[in-house]
Amino acid sequence: MLCSVAHFYTTAHLTARTALAQMPPEFESVAASLKVPLWTTLWRVTLPTCL
Repeated sequence: MLCSVAHFYTTAHLTARTALAQMPPEFESVAASLKVPLWTTLWRVTLPTCL
């Protein structure tokens, strides 16, 4: 059971990490310059892009 949990967690973690690494870093700087809260940026930009 522990092996299965570790395997499936690792796969999901690597997939999410790869999706986040492909996003341009300008999203954060633009959101900061427009004074958009971090949670709004995560909800409206980062999450849909990763999905």
